[in-house]
Amino acid sequence: KGDLVALIERARAERESARSTAGADAIVCARPHEGARFASFDIDRFRGYTRAFLKIQDGCDRSCAYCAVPGARGPARSRNLAEVVEQARRLAANGYRELVLTGVHIGAYGEGAGEPRLSDLIEALLAVEGLSRVRLGSVEPTELSDSLVDTIISNPRVARHLHVPLQSGSDRILSSMRRGYTADEYAGAVRRVADREPALGLGADVIVGFPGETDEDFADTLSLVKELPMTYLHVFSFSPRPGTEAATMPDDVPGPEKKRRSGALRALGRRKSRAFRTRLIGTEQEILLEHGSESEGTVSGLSGNYVRVQVDGGRDLCNRLLRVRVTGADDSRTWGAVVGSEL
Repeated sequence: KGDLVALIERARAERESARSTAGADAIVCARPHEGARFASFDIDRFRGYTRAFLKIQDGCDRSCAYCAVPGARGPARSRNLAEVVEQARRLAANGYRELVLTGVHIGAYGEGAGEPRLSDLIEALLAVEGLSRVRLGSVEPTELSDSLVDTIISNPRVARHLHVPLQSGSDRILSSMRRGYTADEYAGAVRRVADREPALGLGADVIVGFPGETDEDFADTLSLVKELPMTYLHVFSFSPRPGTEAATMPDDVPGPEKKRRSGALRALGRRKSRAFRTRLIGTEQEILLEHGSESEGTVSGLSGNYVRVQVDGGRDLCNRLLRVRVTGADDSRTWGAVVGSEL
């Protein structure tokens, strides 16, 4: 966005050049992202949050059949490590205890020979004074490298939480989506982390009703999600995006069937979430408190493994990192009691 004027001028110049060569009625395809660099938009305060969000990467070089991001956001590019660390220092100085790293494809951070990778960036951020926790946004299964997994597991200040998009548990549909991995490869990637951290918060995106998805394909997805240690799901019904390969495929799964499949997966996700949160009862978790309810006399916040826990107290507890013993869980909420002083 910071380069908007330059992009408009370049597109206009390309159009005029093409028309002078091919005639006034020529159709011109501008390439606004060609030669794109990372454009930083620093936000120093997030109203209503005790967590800060820091964008470290933009764009994508993949070609998933259903996704319009590469055309809209351009090629993958990463923000300079020193700039990220400096922005993290400003956010920590403004009182933010947790930093959430965001981007279109953060696992591709620093992709390129000799460039710092995501694990290097995390290590640098852990040295920022006043920062208590670093949390990762979505990471592709193909980018869960040994070095990244080691960095997550070996540093207690890195949130024990990964969101790893699945999209389908059917190899046939994954291939049609152009996801670049099989169901077994996905399972192997997430199990490598979960085996080392049993209390890992593990989320996934799943698309139902992709063109050509049969009952057998959906059954494969349901089976894979059942057997993997997911703790929550984001479920989406397929809808075509103009300009994508999938938009040219027959949308042959009826709406009611998409709704049924979506409902089945969401119900499974709720059961897995409650089972995970129930297993936490009796354990102590570090909770960064952020939201208060005056009517209930409670305040809630997130654990490292991405569970929102509610404790008794007022707004004076907000933005405090406290040790909390989990005492109960139902279908939608988790409760705890503060057992220690501020961390």
